[in-house]
Amino acid sequence: MNLFRKNTIVSGAFAALFLLTELTASPAAHASSPSLVQATNQLGASAIDGLVPSTKIITLIAFANPGTDYALHQLSASGTAAAPFVVPPNQNFVITSVEITPFSNDAEFTPNYVYLVAENPYAFYELWLVSNQVSTSFQYPTGVVLQAGTSPAVVTQLTCDIFIHGYLTPA
Repeated sequence: MNLFRKNTIVSGAFAALFLLTELTASPAAHASSPSLVQATNQLGASAIDGLVPSTKIITLIAFANPGTDYALHQLSASGTAAAPFVVPPNQNFVITSVEITPFSNDAEFTPNYVYLVAENPYAFYELWLVSNQVSTSFQYPTGVVLQAGTSPAVVTQLTCDIFIHGYLTPA
């Protein structure tokens, strides 16, 4: 019996299969491949060009009671709220997410409406339908844009905390 010959055939078949796989695999499948690095470098801009600098990230807050317009205030890095927020000149404010936390366990008026408006000039931007028993989060991957000079505010049907997250971009 010739065991050497059988091992050679199996080894040769494995080598042929390995070479065939390497020749037909796309460069993207090989993270360590020099061709992937070369293809990435040919595209030009690095991935970090699309990130928002921390100086442009804004969090707006409001503690609102039912039936009244409440101006949104910018939350500082130290955790304090400044004067009512106004979108700066030559900038747009892009809203990326909103969290609404109610302060009511009464199911009598559920669900409730929360409106995002602008005070001067008056504009209606968004309407959120929320439960009065759980926190609700809304995500906007493409963003809701408020133009320069806009003074955002909220009007609610329930007592709640509202956090609006976003960033500033050039107008």
